Amino acid sequence: TARAEGLGARLLSPDTIFVALATDKVATCRRLEQAGVPVPPTFRCRDLQDVHDLPSGQLVSKPIDGAGSWQVRLTDRRILTRELTEGGDGIAQDFCVQEYCEGRPASVASLCGPDRTLVLPPCWQHVNPPYFAYGGGEVICDEALVLRARRLAERTLTALPPARGFVGVDMVLGASPQGTEDRVLEVNPRLTTSYVGLREVIAPNLGVAMWQIALGESADLTLLPRRVQFDSSGQIWHLHPVPTQ
Repeated sequence: TARAEGLGARLLSPDTIFVALATDKVATCRRLEQAGVPVPPTFRCRDLQDVHDLPSGQLVSKPIDGAGSWQVRLTDRRILTRELTEGGDGIAQDFCVQEYCEGRPASVASLCGPDRTLVLPPCWQHVNPPYFAYGGGEVICDEALVLRARRLAERTLTALPPARGFVGVDMVLGASPQGTEDRVLEVNPRLTTSYVGLREVIAPNLGVAMWQIALGESADLTLLPRRVQFDSSGQIWHLHPVPTQ
């Protein structure tokens, strides 16, 4: 991004300020927490002292700037202490640790521009502990869950620097119907795999809409009554139709 900006390019994506923040998962959560957005307790760990200061209980360890569930895993303070003491290669020397949140992983993508932000339909994420390998997702159809996820994504983007293009917000939706257990985990300043599913339920063209909004133009989109599932390679399955209300 910095190279492109240095050459005078116009990017259909977030700028260096947004990218620098969003690719630091600890800094992102601290920024969101300061703005009142619910996030799990999040810690930057570099050495044994940092690990000793972590809370007890289940934790999630991941690289500060990782993507695609790379090296994300369920762990705890005892395991991290042993690995650092033994010099194991299971974790990086500078990593992000979050308290494990019960709930169902979801993501919400938005098209951002200078005049508006269009929040797209939320998607479930098919990931499971202990290693959270990403297996794709499914567009969420439950209206109450859609509303909770959209509101949390809107609060997240409001708390961050202005963005352009496609931005994804990863979260966990908890068991409480009121959303009191929902938490934002991280922000993706780029296209995410959910794009392949969202383009199947949005008309006329999601890519054109991203371009229009980034340029400050209007974009009229229609949500199609489809239930779509997708895997990490981009393969699509159209499931049974969504019942009409």
